[in-house]
Amino acid sequence: MTVSRLRRPWTVKPALRRLPKGERTILYLRFFRDMTQDGIAETLGISQMHVSRLISRCCGEVRRVALQGVV
Repeated sequence: MTVSRLRRPWTVKPALRRLPKGERTILYLRFFRDMTQDGIAETLGISQMHVSRLISRCCGEVRRVALQGVV
């Protein structure tokens, strides 16, 4: 499988649905609302470092699931 698979919304959406709501919210704020990690941290009352770790982990999980086609 290729990385181009990740550009297909129908591939990524099911992978996103597997994430807990809070993690989906963080990804939404970062990538669809274009918020900074500091802004997300302030909004949610958590540290910027925690936001950074969650974004990294969630993106990795979405990538892994989407590339495997496991939904």
